Amino acid sequence: TIDWAFELTKTNMQALYEQSEWGWKDREKRDELTDERAWFLIAREPGARPVAFSHFRFDVECGDEVLYCYEVQLESWVRRKGLGKFLLQILQLVANSTQMKKVMLTVFKHNHGAYQFFREALQERWVRGGPPCCGFEADLGLFRTGPSF
Repeated sequence: TIDWAFELTKTNMQALYEQSEWGWKDREKRDELTDERAWFLIAREPGARPVAFSHFRFDVECGDEVLYCYEVQLESWVRRKGLGKFLLQILQLVANSTQMKKVMLTVFKHNHGAYQFFREALQERWVRGGPPCCGFEADLGLFRTGPSF
């Protein structure tokens, strides 16, 4: 499943990373996905084939306990059907049940599709940039200010 998640992320994100100052690095992304702090929410079709996932961690950002969403990745043929929004809602339930202060994620400024998706899914409850301690110069930060979407 990690190999599938890595390949899906690479397919969906490599070009966007290459347009950023970070660039794409297979090893770094694979290390991120296999880090011992990584948790996954995986959506599967009835035949058990994975079709979407979210990679997240429980972390502390700028002094707040947060559920940090690293990835929301969907196979192209399951997009625009509500599955991505559903995954975000599940993440919020996980955050609520574990007493996290907020759900936090970032998206590349030049990833217009993702920007629009998160803006709609979060009902415009986002903040451009981020607190200075978090260092989001290159990204658009989406921060939850409360415990629910």
